Amino acid sequence: NLNKNDAALEVIDREIALYPDFVKGRIGRAVLLARLGKTKEAVEDAELCLKQSTDPATAYQAANVYALAKPLTVKDRTRALDLLSAALLNGFGLDEVDKDTDFDPIRKDPEFTRRVEAARTLKQSASAP
Repeated sequence: NLNKNDAALEVIDREIALYPDFVKGRIGRAVLLARLGKTKEAVEDAELCLKQSTDPATAYQAANVYALAKPLTVKDRTRALDLLSAALLNGFGLDEVDKDTDFDPIRKDPEFTRRVEAARTLKQSASAP
């Protein structure tokens, strides 16, 4: 699995070298770096993407990065929750969040549950007649 991640990282690095402003590629690399325990590099990529894009998918993946931070600090946890809330409230991630293992480090946090449930409630209220 580590070899697959390293190979994927090489491909994404080449893609970013060719297209440095391609946010989807860079945020994908950020998540991969976070999974590999390279928190500093992952956070740098994520923050650059957040400056370039207001897409809720970008916020969701940046939340993944912060949830995977090692060591997971209170600041990282809070940033992950805030970004996740932004993504969910802007219509991205409710279908994925329950099975997204990148959130496992913060999943048992009561604030995680509260924010996901709040987003679900708001979505149900908005779709009610």
